[in-house]
Amino acid sequence: MDLSETIGRIQSQLNKGVIKKIQVECSGTLRDSKPVALAFLKGFLSSRIPERVNYINSESLAVDLGIKIEHSYTNDSGAYTNLIRTRVSGVEKPTRIAGSIFDQNKPRLVNILGFDIDVEPFGCMLFAINNDVPGVIGKVGSILGESKINIGGYILSRIEDNQAFSVIRVDNFVSEKTIKRLEKISEITSLKQLSCNA
Repeated sequence: MDLSETIGRIQSQLNKGVIKKIQVECSGTLRDSKPVALAFLKGFLSSRIPERVNYINSESLAVDLGIKIEHSYTNDSGAYTNLIRTRVSGVEKPTRIAGSIFDQNKPRLVNILGFDIDVEPFGCMLFAINNDVPGVIGKVGSILGESKINIGGYILSRIEDNQAFSVIRVDNFVSEKTIKRLEKISEITSLKQLSCNA
C-alpha cells in the first residue's frame, strides 16, 4: 500500500495536465487489487486537490475529476514475487511505472518509463533521459557540484536507440536555475525533478 501510494505521488509529478485514465495492475500474492489502486489514487491526488485525500474518498474524487480508473489482478509477475504496474494516460503519451517489494519489505521501483531499473523510492530525485554517449554523467555532476548539490546515487539504465535513463538521487531540492542549466546539456532530452515525500 505504501509503495503504491509513493508511485502515485511520482506519477502525479510526471503528469501535470488533465488525466484521462489511471490503470493499476497487481500480480503476486495480493489478489485484491482495489486497495492498492485506492492507495495509488491517494498518492496521485494528494498534491492536486485542496481537500484531504484518503483511501475512502480517493476514488470518488478521481471520478469527479473525470478520471477513468481501472484495476486488475494478473498471475504474470515476471521475475518478481509481487508487482504493481501503473499506467497514467493524460494529454501526452502514457507514463508507466512498476514497483515491487523485495526481501525484508524493501520497496523498489523496477521499471520507470519503459526502462528497467532498481531504485528505492525516497527523497528527492531527478529523472533524466539522454543520448547514451560518454561525458554526460560528468557534465551533470559538475553542474550539481557547482550548485552545492550532493549526489547520493546515480542509477543508470539503457534501452535501444542509444538512449539512457538515469535516476539521480540528490540530498537537496534542486533550484529552477540549476534545472535550467542541466536542461541545456545538449545530450539530455528529458529532465524531471520529483519528490517521493508526501
